[in-house]
Amino acid sequence: YAAGVSNGHLSWAVVQSVTDKKRLRLDLHGMSAAVAHSAVRVSLQKEIMESSSQSSSDDNITWDRDVMIITGRGRRSGERFRPVLRPEVQRMLTEEFYPPLGSSS
Repeated sequence: YAAGVSNGHLSWAVVQSVTDKKRLRLDLHGMSAAVAHSAVRVSLQKEIMESSSQSSSDDNITWDRDVMIITGRGRRSGERFRPVLRPEVQRMLTEEFYPPLGSSS
């Protein structure tokens, strides 16, 4: 995903908000489940690395931002009007991260 973004083949999922600096927004519209999965993982890792480089202590990384992940309604999915990205992202956040991250719809 990172190589695809740097080569201009994929769009960067992070949307910068001018009004809300405390919220990280990831827009996954139009992405396949595999690309969206990579986009969430790479984007969160990048944000965590940037937070740790700004932190004065190497032991504890403090995350003080909310993350909003925009998945869309599933109108262009293979199964019309059935969301594919939302369940995949929710599964990923609870099963693939330690400690598990919560999600709300």
